[in-house]
Amino acid sequence: KAVLSVDTTPENHLDFQVSDRAPDLDVCQLTHLIPLDFTEYMNSPPSGKIAKVQGEKPSSEFVIQGVTHANRIYNILKQTTDIQSIHLVLDWGTGCGRVIRHMPKLFDRKVQLFGYDIDADNIDWSTNNIAGIRFGVCNTKPPLPFDDNYFDAIAAVSVFTHIDTEHQDLWLTELNRVLRPGGVACLSVAGKSVMAFKLRDREYVERVNKHGIFYAARNADLDFFIADKEYYRNTVHSDAYIADHWSRFFTSVQVAERTFGFQDCVICIK
Repeated sequence: KAVLSVDTTPENHLDFQVSDRAPDLDVCQLTHLIPLDFTEYMNSPPSGKIAKVQGEKPSSEFVIQGVTHANRIYNILKQTTDIQSIHLVLDWGTGCGRVIRHMPKLFDRKVQLFGYDIDADNIDWSTNNIAGIRFGVCNTKPPLPFDDNYFDAIAAVSVFTHIDTEHQDLWLTELNRVLRPGGVACLSVAGKSVMAFKLRDREYVERVNKHGIFYAARNADLDFFIADKEYYRNTVHSDAYIADHWSRFFTSVQVAERTFGFQDCVICIK
């Protein structure tokens, strides 16, 4: 049983909320912003490129998730820093531009946006179809082609949800390097809400809680696009692990639950 509510805020979007109302159970609420401007749904990537980002889903869901995630990131930046100090933004793990394509409309001035990903095929599509954003291909290991302290803000949606501990630490170090002091990184992870949604059994949950980070299976979605077939995995983190381990890389680390659908956002400040 669920309750659906719809609001027309923010401007030009429907605020679509679904909440479970089962009595005596811990429940969660998900909110999606549905664009009312139909031009938002135009120029979507082909289905094969979308599938590598979010699975076999319709292009409308690709747009709705992208708009919702972009607004989440922007609101986090407004709450954690002076939004007027944001001039350079990196979307690391941009895929085919699901999130970053919606960000220019959120700022009231020109902001330089960069989208980098290991998937050269999706980057090629983004470069040729999304104007005003600099796209580039990165490797499965650092470095990125940017100077120290270069970016004011960094976003990474569904990236740390797919890499092991070695690559996690390499990339946390690298993102810290290219983020300026006082800059904010919004990094998504799969936590307890994802485990509940995927109906993981008790043994699986106990492994996550024991080890803090757990990758049970290899993900084959990018097999034809990257050389290292063991790189891309399905990874889950515990809150305790994030608080203890990720704080070694950033001055401040805070988990905001269900920021990106069922995924949590780790808000990291350098």
